[in-house]
Amino acid sequence: MTWKHSHSVLPTNADPKLARSILKKVARRIDAVATAPEWQREHAYLRVKEELDGFILDYFRLSPSERVLVRDTVKYVAASIQPSDYMHLSTPLLHRPQKPEIKEYVDVLAQELADWRGQDRGKGTLSVRAFTDGDRGFFGAVEVRVNRTRKDTTEVIDSAGAFERILADLENAIAGRMISLKFQTSC
Repeated sequence: MTWKHSHSVLPTNADPKLARSILKKVARRIDAVATAPEWQREHAYLRVKEELDGFILDYFRLSPSERVLVRDTVKYVAASIQPSDYMHLSTPLLHRPQKPEIKEYVDVLAQELADWRGQDRGKGTLSVRAFTDGDRGFFGAVEVRVNRTRKDTTEVIDSAGAFERILADLENAIAGRMISLKFQTSC
């Protein structure tokens, strides 16, 4: 059995030659899965799933940040929308992200902000830091600063004390802003 497509939906930034090449690769992988014995098909599919996902992202010519967004949406949001039963109420969105996932998020955020800075001819360098509340908690915060250093930096700080300090700084900044607003409206 050979998988055939009758028509395709090309992205707006399509390269028809690349799209046809990707469709042929997908068809070959799906055909190979179809030739596996029925009782092994799921395993055959799982062996090529990551590659197929990559082909889809290539087909739509997604940027690195768009790829992260799509992968995270599928991995966390789609898997958490409606648990299949009571035993599966602990969904991916309820689990604390691992340090490599946080680092990837911070790196992608910094890159996107740097791209915007470049498009708008902005100045300065960026420092993007993620703070997590150590091993005990689930929450975190991200701080973005514009500096005058030589290059952009990213960092993940896994410390309850640092997390509490960043929250206190935020609380003080908000309280100061509220006092300023009250003073401006009463004069």
